[in-house]
Amino acid sequence: MFASHRELVAYLARRGDVSEEDIVTGDLQVVDASSRNRNTVVLKRNGPQFMVKMGTDRDHASQAREAHVYMLLHEHGDPHLSQYIPRLHAYDPDWDVLILELIPNAQTLSDYHLLPDRDITTIASTVGQALALVHNCIGCDPQRRLDDADIGPVTPWVLTLHRPNLSLLTAASNANVMFMQRIQESQRLCAALEGLRRSWRYECVIHHDLKWDNCIRNLTLRETDRDHLKIIDWELAGLGDPAWDVGTMVANYLSLWLLSLPLSKHASIDQVVEYTPRPLKTLQPAIRSFLQAYLRESTFRRSIQRTFNFG
Repeated sequence: MFASHRELVAYLARRGDVSEEDIVTGDLQVVDASSRNRNTVVLKRNGPQFMVKMGTDRDHASQAREAHVYMLLHEHGDPHLSQYIPRLHAYDPDWDVLILELIPNAQTLSDYHLLPDRDITTIASTVGQALALVHNCIGCDPQRRLDDADIGPVTPWVLTLHRPNLSLLTAASNANVMFMQRIQESQRLCAALEGLRRSWRYECVIHHDLKWDNCIRNLTLRETDRDHLKIIDWELAGLGDPAWDVGTMVANYLSLWLLSLPLSKHASIDQVVEYTPRPLKTLQPAIRSFLQAYLRESTFRRSIQRTFNFG
């Protein structure tokens, strides 16, 4: 853990990631970009640029997990997978530092989809192919997967809302506690969640947090160029059910549609749906493009088709 940017730069200089010339000439720029972890962008006019992720006392395990995931995907994945995953420059467990390739001129898919006149079907197909290659990374032997991955199983916490543990209740807001109480009042909903929890499969490495904010484009490249899309932030990844990532990506499109609805107490549901600026039918081609690309590449084609009940 570094108390200042000065300490971080000194650490990178000892490692050889930045030079004295970078520091003296002023070609080095260090910018805070923190979100869940302490993230710092290290910019240089010449040479590689980095995203430095520094864990906290609470996030040490997730930092190590993310490093293992990057190693796994790059070392054991399809050769084409590397173009979709940032390069791992180094992981230092003693300092809890993860040094990754910085994607220049990055734009999240969340921002991309808010812009007018975008070809959202092409980028959807690219995400489908990338996700399939991620899921294909590990072979069919469950024990070998555990040994090779060294990242452990993951289960979405949302599948335990009907039977929350103490840690979940402690971290929940009053609104979320009330929400869980409402869920527990419905036997049908509790049974559905329990069925999903019991049917959860630990089949492959999943991202587990595949929201559009974790898919970024390099704006200096065209959509047809290699390396224009990267999937980032793998600290929640682990061995799990590939259907979760597929469903999460589809949910991004549904959320975009739902959030576009012009809600009004004076309009009926039919009127709200009719006058939305982002009709669902305009997003369905992109959803179809994503699913077709995923199924074309995925070794889990049959299980995904069964889960979502489509051919």
